[in-house]
Amino acid sequence: MNLKAPELTTNRKTIAICADDYGVDVEVNRAIVDLAGLDRLTATSVLVDADIDSESIAALKSLNIDIGLHLNFTEVLGHLPVNAVMPLNQLIMRSHARLLSSQWVRQNIERQLDQFEALLGRAPNYVDGHLHIHQLPMIRDELLKALSMRQLPAGFWVRDTRAGDLSGAPWAERFKAAVIGNLGMSALARAAHDQRLGVNQGFFGVYDFTKAHRPFMQMMAGWLAHARSGSLVMTHPSCRCLPGDPIGQARVDEYRALASEAFGSLLQQQGVTLARASQALSSLP
Repeated sequence: MNLKAPELTTNRKTIAICADDYGVDVEVNRAIVDLAGLDRLTATSVLVDADIDSESIAALKSLNIDIGLHLNFTEVLGHLPVNAVMPLNQLIMRSHARLLSSQWVRQNIERQLDQFEALLGRAPNYVDGHLHIHQLPMIRDELLKALSMRQLPAGFWVRDTRAGDLSGAPWAERFKAAVIGNLGMSALARAAHDQRLGVNQGFFGVYDFTKAHRPFMQMMAGWLAHARSGSLVMTHPSCRCLPGDPIGQARVDEYRALASEAFGSLLQQQGVTLARASQALSSLP
């Protein structure tokens, strides 16, 4: 692929790049650790319900990046019982109809926060949701209640899924990003602000992993061009395709792009500095 090189800019902006799904597989874990070592990531979201081996936990603890809880309500992982989760569509409908059990929601949240602290020896730097479920009604309410009872680190933040500027992106990408950002994020952002929790300023990285899409580096060039200081780019890298994973090839493509010299050049050309959101957000006006 031949990308037109953007003009070199002196107007720098500071953003965060996050890798989701740490813990789901050793190949995902290895990709994230590798990219963090290359200074291509500044955050990773951990699926604590997965059976994460001790070597992967030790590697995670050594990283100088934000480490967050990837709140899970939809995937049967590790030794998790089936009744601890439900299909995404059902979860969305029942949450918006407020037909979920508040006790069930709170127990799931507390269990995962406790498990994170048991694995890492500390509270997370931030919370987001697997399949973005943290913004759903009832879940967001119980999440903020649970966080209010915890000793959180300085700069704690919650992922804001509302899309940044997607000018020039195909309609399908803009539509999916709009759907994700309108599942309940506005209410969560307001409540997080009232609770003095940080949120990122613009969200990028959404596309249809399982269907034909633009090359990842082409999408990334657009995201970086339109990002502003405080923005967050979501990624899902892996060193290899995972058996039975519908987004397996997309994961590998993302890893190769992020690890490439071309990506390092793109950051420089776009005037982008990568930083931990827990530190960068506190410096914004």
